[in-house]
Amino acid sequence: MALTKRFDRSLYDLYDQKAKEGAIVFALTAQSLPARENPARYGVDVLYGHDIFDERGLEAEVKVVWEGGPFPYENINVLGRKAKYFSAKCDLILFAKNLIDYAFIDGASIMASPKEVVSNKYMRAGEEFFKVHIDDAVFGKLTHDLVPCACGSISTRVDYRTSTAECMDCGKKRKRYLRKKSRKSHASHAPKGHQTG
Repeated sequence: MALTKRFDRSLYDLYDQKAKEGAIVFALTAQSLPARENPARYGVDVLYGHDIFDERGLEAEVKVVWEGGPFPYENINVLGRKAKYFSAKCDLILFAKNLIDYAFIDGASIMASPKEVVSNKYMRAGEEFFKVHIDDAVFGKLTHDLVPCACGSISTRVDYRTSTAECMDCGKKRKRYLRKKSRKSHASHAPKGHQTG
């Protein structure tokens, strides 16, 4: 049985909330779907879909070795221990360190990919990963950051006819739910592979 790396609180604190917010922006802008932070503490990060009957999970991660721009490897390593998510209506969005460039992979493509034990700086003995070929990913860029509700919630539903956002926790409506990323943060080049529009 492959080993798994110990939980790293510093990496979690640095990237977890930003990755969740990025996943919600992706759902709102690239998929035109409402998205909410999963209330289950140990569940998938984000739930997105028109209602609870067609909601899918969206696991969000930041790959710090990918600074931004073209993805530097032929395969994307996806943690094997997260198979419990991807086998049950769940997808993955992987952000570069710049939190602009992303790779979106549907759960079925992850589960169909070969597994391999890979050594890395966190686990020299190796940890099991799905090796997902970059052709199975959809690459794109986030052009906006999320503006949370005044109550602090990031769970958002948008009426695209009126461009009004509704907080899925407190019900308050707001016009401003996205904030354009700064020009400086767009210095990275477009990644290879498929592109979103």
